[in-house]
Amino acid sequence: MNPLLIPFAIAAIMGFAPAPAPAPADTPADTPADTPAEAPADAPADLPAKTPAVAADAAVAAEPEAAPMAEVAPAPTTPPVKGQPAAATADLAAAPARAPETQIATGRFTTALEVKPILSATRAQWVAVREYDGQDLVYITNLAAWRCGLWAVRYGVNGDDPVTQVPLEPCHDDTAQPNGITDPVAYPIFLPFPPGSIASIEIEITYDDGTTDAAVYARASVLIP
Repeated sequence: MNPLLIPFAIAAIMGFAPAPAPAPADTPADTPADTPAEAPADAPADLPAKTPAVAADAAVAAEPEAAPMAEVAPAPTTPPVKGQPAAATADLAAAPARAPETQIATGRFTTALEVKPILSATRAQWVAVREYDGQDLVYITNLAAWRCGLWAVRYGVNGDDPVTQVPLEPCHDDTAQPNGITDPVAYPIFLPFPPGSIASIEIEITYDDGTTDAAVYARASVLIP
């Protein structure tokens, strides 16, 4: 027997198998020995949990869509008249409707278009108070001089609403001076009151274009000698 085969024969008799020969070292040196086996192609990858935004979107999508609410039209309101105190609005609302007059500048100062700039600029002189002959006289000369562009002048004293209307002389449209004051007896340019009774006075004017304006005067600010 070949001496090299003796160890194998002994091992066979004893029931032992020789250790297999080591595999050839053909694995690259830079490949780690404990690299885990590659997962099967059909294995699901670990996915991150849904973000709150995605979960919220899903919840919203799952809920039934609410029926749209019917639109309710706001209750109609009547705007206050321009320059008109709220308490006196009802008084004007009760008056018959009147269409605004045609506004044409003719140089005769008979329309709101012509007199409104003047009365706006002279607001401080709409009235004056004078103590005379045992009375308080409230003069409205400035308003009377431009009355042809007005429909009405109202007043209230000491905090009262301006609801008392002043009688104004008719316009003289057939003359060269339509606003001329010719009858101060029938249409006086002042209003008499008891002495010292006027603490304040409010004036409201209505132009013939339908707009209004108002101002309040303290006695001391319009008192004249």
